[in-house]
Amino acid sequence: MTVRELLVGRPTEPTPFHVEPADTAGTADYHRLRRAVFVDEQGLFAGTDADEVDGDPRTVVLVARDRGGAVLGGVRLSPRTDPDIGWWAGSRLVVHPAARRTHARVGPALVRAACATAEAAGALRFEATVQPAAERFFRRPGWDRVADAMVAGTPHILMRWPIGRIALLAAATKAPL
Repeated sequence: MTVRELLVGRPTEPTPFHVEPADTAGTADYHRLRRAVFVDEQGLFAGTDADEVDGDPRTVVLVARDRGGAVLGGVRLSPRTDPDIGWWAGSRLVVHPAARRTHARVGPALVRAACATAEAAGALRFEATVQPAAERFFRRPGWDRVADAMVAGTPHILMRWPIGRIALLAAATKAPL
């Protein structure tokens, strides 16, 4: 083992994908993938899964791209209120069916990126409604179950990411007292 490996850990393989804010083409690819998964594969929505969040200019779309630039998955997040009071929601997390087998870390990477993006944007609350089969996937990195919910007439679970900005600020401010 080299000194560098001792100091920083074992060398790792480069990640075969990266997550980034979607450009116009990436957003179009993300919308096509959403339709293929939510409408065609799952039958969750009739005809389209598009809604008012897609038309909100404050909505951020993040995509995971392979080394060749193909979109492997994506997620969108946006403020829930206008004006933005710090309550954000993530939704329409999707991973290409083929990438679910070959790039198992795409979903978790998109969720981490969405959490970081929401916090960087000043979110004080970040929530998502997820399908029941995904509850464990979200609980593993620390999301909390809030309540049962319905999306498109289908049972979902409202989950919340624990943003600790206010608690950390209060602790830092009160520490000297």
